[in-house]
Parts: sequence; C-alpha cells; structure tokens
Amino acid sequence: TTQKLITCYGKWNNLKEKVGINDSSNRKRKYLDLLKLHSKYTENSLIYSEYRKQHPQLRLPSRQTLINTFGTWNKVREELGMSRFNYIKSNTEIYTKEQYKKLLWPYKQELITTINWTEFRRQNPELVLPSTATLSNEFGSWESVKEFFDLEKNIT
Repeated sequence: TTQKLITCYGKWNNLKEKVGINDSSNRKRKYLDLLKLHSKYTENSLIYSEYRKQHPQLRLPSRQTLINTFGTWNKVREELGMSRFNYIKSNTEIYTKEQYKKLLWPYKQELITTINWTEFRRQNPELVLPSTATLSNEFGSWESVKEFFDLEKNIT
C-alpha cells in the first residue's frame, strides 16, 4: 500500500526520486523554459507579479509558486542565468508619508506600475529614489502607493 511505501522511504517524494520520477525537476525545467521568454520581468518579484497580472493569457506561475519551487526569488534568477538581485536601500533615512509625497510628487506618473517605476529609477540613478520594494513595504502594498499619490487603480 501507499502507506507502507511512505513508511519505507520516509516521504512520497523520496520514493519518486528512487524510481526516477522526479516531478520537482520536471516542474523546474518547465517553469524555467517559460520564464526565459519573460526574463526581462524577473528583476524582482513585484515586477514579475505585476507583469503576470497584466498578461493572464500567458498562464505564468505565481511568484509564490516559483519561490516554493526554487526556494527564493534569487534562486529563480540564478537558475535563469541572471545575477542575484541586491536589495539595496536607496536611502538610510526613514521618511514619513508626507516626506515621500514631497520627494516623489514630481515623478508620480511614473508610479503607475512597478515596471514603470523601476525603469524610471534605472534611467535616473542620480535622483536616488526608493525602490518598489521599499515603497511597498512603507505603504503596505503597491496599490496603497498608487492610492496615496491619487493614481487610478489597475492602470495597465
């Protein structure tokens, strides 16, 4: 019975590995083949999630599925042959929401999507602006950032 096999091998996955049926390897390979076509959007998991949400027809796995499969977002990137994403804070100062408003108001239209914001920061490094991750953490979510700056929800 199944229970006897699990008792003998410890886990069902151990048995599958022993007989050469490793779903995990096949799943990883399938995900990697799919992600290679969209690697431009894997800089960080927020950008990937937004891209996935904007393109449901692509049937991309969720970021949590990828993290569960590979272990971390950086491991996903490494498997794709990309460098690790370095989570560098753009500032060591802690801002209030009003200070963020003053700092970011001139660029608020770039906050429409995480993809736009990341590209804007990349093109303007001299501005030393906070990352999508920093803003999402400070405001609770990217949707909250957009609401705070009076941007329409779900603009694609």
